[in-house]
Amino acid sequence: MAYVMRFLDSICDLIPSLLQYLLKPERLLLALFWSFLVLCCVGWCFVADRFRIPVCVKRKFFHFIASVIFITGIQYDPSFLCLASVAALSLFFTSEGVRISGPRKISDAISMAIAPFLDSKDQGIVIWSHIFLLLGLSMPLWLDLMAYQFRMHSVVSYAGVVTIGIGDSFAAIIGSYFGRIPWKGRNRTVEGSAAMLISQILFLEFIGLVDPVIFLNSALQRRLAFIVHCVCTTAAEALLHGSDNVFIPLLSVMLVWPLRS
Repeated sequence: MAYVMRFLDSICDLIPSLLQYLLKPERLLLALFWSFLVLCCVGWCFVADRFRIPVCVKRKFFHFIASVIFITGIQYDPSFLCLASVAALSLFFTSEGVRISGPRKISDAISMAIAPFLDSKDQGIVIWSHIFLLLGLSMPLWLDLMAYQFRMHSVVSYAGVVTIGIGDSFAAIIGSYFGRIPWKGRNRTVEGSAAMLISQILFLEFIGLVDPVIFLNSALQRRLAFIVHCVCTTAAEALLHGSDNVFIPLLSVMLVWPLRS
């Protein structure tokens, strides 16, 4: 009983500090903006269903929205984004647990809500797509912040955004609509891979305009390194089957880790 009381006391002591951390004006504005983007996702669910938008495009919209959330979070408050990503991941696991083994009515409601956004990869009892997407975006951020002891961020934090948030999304959309030349033995197209390569390079150039950590020190050497990075991640996306949302960001982290300083 004494241990329980100590635990409750520690929780009570933590709450004021947590509220003080969360209620800073800039964090409230950031949270408000993210909430607006989440509402956009809810609206997108109705629009996509009404206009019979292909599943690929439906899903990649969430990639783009998640990318905007992570870009703004990395720019303005990486530690808050880290906390929010952990909370969102916990919510995803909880909702998936409820969907699988929760009350029948709630489980059916969740299953019906996500059914229009599932594709051939979402087989089996557990639906991993949304969880792997969040993990792929979050892990580079977590690793980067831990390496810097949460004092600053580097280009590593963007590894998930540039690969699966931007690159993979453009690869899927362009490949679905304009893909004509398939890679031998793969369900990927040359056009989709080209879109991934170009979109990653352009994204890094764009982020370099607003975040000085991208082209810190030698801009020319970093640009060459980023091109090599984009070629490698594009090749990995074309060759991989299955859950590339986790592997490709980790590959990206390994490739850009030497550019942290």
